[in-house]
Amino acid sequence: MQYNDFTLESAEARFDVVTVLGDLFPGLTPLPVPDWLRDVLARGQAVTALTSEKARSECFVMPVLLACRDLVPGDLTIFSGQRLDVDAELGLTG
Repeated sequence: MQYNDFTLESAEARFDVVTVLGDLFPGLTPLPVPDWLRDVLARGQAVTALTSEKARSECFVMPVLLACRDLVPGDLTIFSGQRLDVDAELGLTG
């Protein structure tokens, strides 16, 4: 089962996960979004054939990660297209 086949409700039931609502990162100061990122994301929204996880990753996730890379010192490694098989018996593959 692919990760995107799970819903929050099914993960809570199947893996005994408890959702705790709250402020995950209190005290963060918002940073300006680069103009190039706004443009790329807007262009990605205009594409209607984003039916796969890979397509969504390429159009939305990668540009955001690249923008984050500009804000954080040091190296950033992105494992795009790599399988992350955690537990096949639980359906955590993909």
